[in-house]
Amino acid sequence: MKHTISGWLAKLWSIFDDDISFFAASLSFYSVLSIIPMLWVLFFLLQHLGVFEEYYPLVKDFLMESLIPSQAETVSGYLEQFMGNVDGMGSMGLVYILIASILFYRNYQYVVNKIFMIPNHSLLHSAGTYLVLALLMPVTLGASFYLSDYIQRVVDIGNPILGGFTLLSYFMVWMLFFVLFKVSPNMTISISVALRVSFVASLFWHIAKWCFVQYMFLNQTYSTLYGSFSVLLFLLVWIYLSWLLLLHGLRVCYLMHRKREK
Repeated sequence: MKHTISGWLAKLWSIFDDDISFFAASLSFYSVLSIIPMLWVLFFLLQHLGVFEEYYPLVKDFLMESLIPSQAETVSGYLEQFMGNVDGMGSMGLVYILIASILFYRNYQYVVNKIFMIPNHSLLHSAGTYLVLALLMPVTLGASFYLSDYIQRVVDIGNPILGGFTLLSYFMVWMLFFVLFKVSPNMTISISVALRVSFVASLFWHIAKWCFVQYMFLNQTYSTLYGSFSVLLFLLVWIYLSWLLLLHGLRVCYLMHRKREK
């Protein structure tokens, strides 16, 4: 019994990697630089995918709520203003979007390759993977809303915990994590592994989100000390925590993939 417990503890401890905290900090920095370009590309594609166009407002609200819990309206106002500025920049705005997206994705691909212990690929290969992710994200978001809306209409669920935004939010994050875990690594990750790990990662993400919101409401020290600047502070902290969860999910995918190969 003692050996069994120690074995499970050893497996659990193997998930945690000291480098992941540094990787999450690096990605958080690049996320702040590229958050406007990435949202602009996502919303542009979603608006021009006719089949999902009607779900654009729902996807937008979901992303803003996920980006900074409890202060979505404030952040949404800033982001809409910034994205409007990008629209007015013309060709220079497109160049900025391209450069910021490349910088972010190169850093993200480097981190993923480090976690999976594989060499970095060429810029052309990375650009191809980035395009796949850029196209899959709006399709995944739109399809998730479509399926959730269809299920609710067929089953006619009235309980908001089962059929409303809580279930929808969980399903959305699960599908987003699944796409990232499946497509990001430069190796073939089985669908079953990606589904299971993304399911658990989504659960932990929602638990962390709930705890984060409760902490923000109960602890007003930062709001009092930093004033309106606390919105940016909370945004940075939440982005960092989200990256920590996602990268640990990728780490679990790698460990399960390596175990299946043995």
